[in-house]
Amino acid sequence: MMLLWLLLTSQLAWPTSALYHEKSLKVFQPGDLKSPLRKEANFGFSIAYQSATQSLIISAPTADYIGRIYSCDIELKRNCTVVPYDIKRDDPLYNHDYWLGATVKAGPDYFVTCAPRYVEMGSSYNLPGEFSHCYRSSKHSKLLPISQISSQQRRVNTKKFEDEMDSFGWSMDLKDRKILFGGPAMFSGRAMASADSAITSISGHSKGVDVKYNLGYSVAIGAFFSDKIVYAVGSPFGQNGRGKVVFFNKDWKVMSSISHKNIGTMFGAVLATAHIFSDSLTDLLVGAPTEAANHDYDTGAVYYYKTGSRRSVQMSIEHTKIISGYQPGSLFGSAIISVGDLNGDGKDEIAIAAPYEDEGKGAVYLYCGSSFLDASSNVLLQRLQPEGLHTFGLSLSSPSDYDENGCNELAIGAPQDNAVVLYKCLASVVLTVFAVFPNLRDRRNVKSPYPDRNETYFVFDSCFDVKYPKKLKTVIAKIEVTVQIKHPDATLAMPHKDGKYNVTLDIKKTRYCEKIGVSTPEHGNYNIKIFYNIQARLVNSPINETDFDGKRVILSGRSELSISDNVWAAECKVQNACKADLSLKIATSPRGSYMIGSMEPIKVNMILENKGEIAYDACVELQLEGAAMKKTPTTSCTHHPLTNTLKCAPSYALKTDKSWETTDIILKTETLTNKNKQINVTSRLYEHCTDPATFKEQNYTITVLANSEGITVNGKTNIGDVVSMTTLEVTDSGKQFQHNYMIQNDGITWEDVTCEIILPKLPYVNYPQKAVTVFIQQNSFECNMTDDLSPDYITANCKLSSIKQNIITFIIVLIQVPPTTLDDILYKQNVTIKSTLKLHFDDGDKTYSVATEVMLRDTGIPWWIILLAALIGLLILIILILILRQYGFLKRKERKKLQELRKSVRRQTVRRSMMQQQVEDRQRLTDVPIEATETDVPCGIEPDHRVEVNIK
Repeated sequence: MMLLWLLLTSQLAWPTSALYHEKSLKVFQPGDLKSPLRKEANFGFSIAYQSATQSLIISAPTADYIGRIYSCDIELKRNCTVVPYDIKRDDPLYNHDYWLGATVKAGPDYFVTCAPRYVEMGSSYNLPGEFSHCYRSSKHSKLLPISQISSQQRRVNTKKFEDEMDSFGWSMDLKDRKILFGGPAMFSGRAMASADSAITSISGHSKGVDVKYNLGYSVAIGAFFSDKIVYAVGSPFGQNGRGKVVFFNKDWKVMSSISHKNIGTMFGAVLATAHIFSDSLTDLLVGAPTEAANHDYDTGAVYYYKTGSRRSVQMSIEHTKIISGYQPGSLFGSAIISVGDLNGDGKDEIAIAAPYEDEGKGAVYLYCGSSFLDASSNVLLQRLQPEGLHTFGLSLSSPSDYDENGCNELAIGAPQDNAVVLYKCLASVVLTVFAVFPNLRDRRNVKSPYPDRNETYFVFDSCFDVKYPKKLKTVIAKIEVTVQIKHPDATLAMPHKDGKYNVTLDIKKTRYCEKIGVSTPEHGNYNIKIFYNIQARLVNSPINETDFDGKRVILSGRSELSISDNVWAAECKVQNACKADLSLKIATSPRGSYMIGSMEPIKVNMILENKGEIAYDACVELQLEGAAMKKTPTTSCTHHPLTNTLKCAPSYALKTDKSWETTDIILKTETLTNKNKQINVTSRLYEHCTDPATFKEQNYTITVLANSEGITVNGKTNIGDVVSMTTLEVTDSGKQFQHNYMIQNDGITWEDVTCEIILPKLPYVNYPQKAVTVFIQQNSFECNMTDDLSPDYITANCKLSSIKQNIITFIIVLIQVPPTTLDDILYKQNVTIKSTLKLHFDDGDKTYSVATEVMLRDTGIPWWIILLAALIGLLILIILILILRQYGFLKRKERKKLQELRKSVRRQTVRRSMMQQQVEDRQRLTDVPIEATETDVPCGIEPDHRVEVNIK
């Protein structure tokens, strides 16, 4: 659960840069002193910096029963000396600690501290009481006492026994030699102010102060509402457990107050001032170290109040932001300090301590001051947590820029381990990248490093400005700059073809520029803007170095290290607006019309001309209706078969008075039929292909012609052109025949051809219901008969869906001559029955007729044929008699043999009849086939015949 919580909070604020050099940290521990400290000395409980001696003033309030103050030379790691003092116990019976050094504040050449639990006999009740003693130290002297407040001053606005307990100096603030002391250990607490070494006034229960507990737990001096000094005094428990901060003017009259809505947050336990919103007025940060969120405990929070915006003392200060801690139990906000402007944005950065984070190890968070003005953003610059220390961050101090590199150092106390850690600040410079481009219309080839190429060339300045800290005298830094160009045609040129160069910073120089060349081929498309990106980075950052060098700098988080933009390099008068004057000509071959089946295909080509400024992204869209595209240009054009469109664009910019022509676009004419009456050509000319809504449209029509020359029609009667009828057919059975028509196509395909079959209405002709049938390959259909259009003809209408090339179409007409209809006619004359087929084409009709002559056939035999047949029969009879006589066939003996032969033949005939009857009977009884072999064939049946019996 804790790990998940840490992961979630890490997304809210995470270090973006490092401003303190962690690898060169300096730890102050007075372990080599002649009087070693006890473990519970709390060395580092409070820290101040004395700039005149470049020394840290570090307190150890429980080093002994009084406490000790140490002066540590900031340049010598362990050179800490005890500041001498002349403080003794007045009564040895009371041996509790005096807590000398509970708070230490320092000016340039002095420091002030107090012993808030100093014990002496009181004057009112003749009893010992805690009467704070405060001290001041000059540059090299021992601690000297500051005049105490009088007994009369102690009794101002106090209750019983409060005048015997003051605890002034538990908290303290120092500004322009004015000192503000807090005394929270009394019932309600008080504060007092001292100018230099003389205490001028104290605060008591002034009218309007609604505080019962620990007023003075924290104090701060600032110009919160105007340029007048105001005292802010904190009470972590306020009137009823809700923390409160009260604002007093110099006369200790209440001006305003702020409080927390929840109990137990210790809101007001820590106060700190900073310059964030305004340089002249003071903002306030209030710590609430035991605030808890989401059912956690003692997570802690810091409240930021933007006071610089208030000019009227009657108005309350403005709460702007809350920064919450990251771990339960960390007591985030136990110490807060402004470390000054570290990143050059003119706003103080803020260090906030969480001394019990990570199971008591502690951590200090450094925030960007400008992020306090944004309620939704926390910019965490750095998180500090050295190894091996505990309660790290319980005290904070910001030594002024002693090494004069432009930023303040940070001293952090870890009193549980009697240690103070000093971090040296890495100066940061603000670097701003920018670019300067010339007028790109006037670029020439004369300055190009490639004069032999057909291209133009221009040079722009890749620059960055540097803002150094004011105190920085020398700088060591190398900046690498990378330039990128993205464009279909433009490229970086020598000597920076790889786009990289290095710059060494000089403290005297604030602007650095490098000439960067760009090659622009003549036919490039510069209506597409040239994208450029410039990035700068610090080479060999000192953050990773083990040793600290005050001349080495880092790049501020406010730096603008990258810039990206687009530049327009078109050769036009108005920026981003070339005014081309384009026209499109469409040429076709053949012109105007096309005959289907012609040997030459239809060709289309386009010519694009420009009479205006250069056109970089012109294009033409061609759409056809009525014919598909068979062949399109392989370059510069894109064919979309689904929409039958072609989009073409010149592969280069079309300059003034120049033209561009496509190769031939060939149309697919093989599939054209008589249904294709015309081909519509629609062209759209776009001056800018990227703007499909703006175009010029033209329409062109090609007329499509079709002829039926390749179609031939033939026909005939199926049983001959002359049909004879016998007397029996005329009188009893009638006669039927067909008119067969054949349509053959050796030309183009025709579709939806109307065909008419005209049949005469004759009393001796009858047409069945489905008299006319059309056969096309494997398909057939009947034609509709209509007999009410003419008294003389019946018409069959046939719709031929297509007459395809090399496919024969058959049309069969059935004609019937009913019996008795020609009884009286054929004896007198022959009759002719004629049908006609008409095909209707666009270029005219094709007609063909089939006529059948019907005649009566005579059944009588001529006399000469009868005479000739009689003579031939007589001759055959004579020859037969002579042969029989020659072989004795007519004798008696032979007659007997003939009779026996006749009986044998009769028996065989009966046997065959019986066998045949048996086979038929067996077939009726079973379906199983029986196949007779040759040996089973009865006499008189040829062996080649087979008899099958189905037996199942």
